[in-house]
Amino acid sequence: MIDSNNHQDLIDQLRGTPEQMRRAIAERTREELQQPGEDGGLSVVEILCDLQDWEEISGERIARILHEHAPYLEAYDDSLWSIEHDYASRDGFAVLDSFALTRAKLVDMLETISASDWQRQGELEGRGRITVEWLVEQAARHDTLHIEAILEALA
Repeated sequence: MIDSNNHQDLIDQLRGTPEQMRRAIAERTREELQQPGEDGGLSVVEILCDLQDWEEISGERIARILHEHAPYLEAYDDSLWSIEHDYASRDGFAVLDSFALTRAKLVDMLETISASDWQRQGELEGRGRITVEWLVEQAARHDTLHIEAILEALA
């Protein structure tokens, strides 16, 4: 279990991610954000879209755990989202704006929960019992991986 100072650190990290992303793509064009990464890797816009889609899922999962007793949470297969959601044609700046709004709602929600709420649980399909704390840690890790991927794609 993480102490409340570390909970605040997690919240601060989540809060800062949109600005880190904005700095990373500053002075880039929409077209540059749509360029495939090296070796056919994901474009910046595809990375941002993945981040936004998972942000919506994470926020919904956390809200359900906070408002329901041990809810069952469906697992998702994101392997085809890039194609199904047509990530490549999207505007990376608009996606980042949407992500920033969704993230602000999550941060606002996390700022209001009690220490015990961080330990509330849900049942994640294929994984088992998870806590709000675990979900927030996963979001923070996901952010870090995506920031690194964006910086690499723009290098």
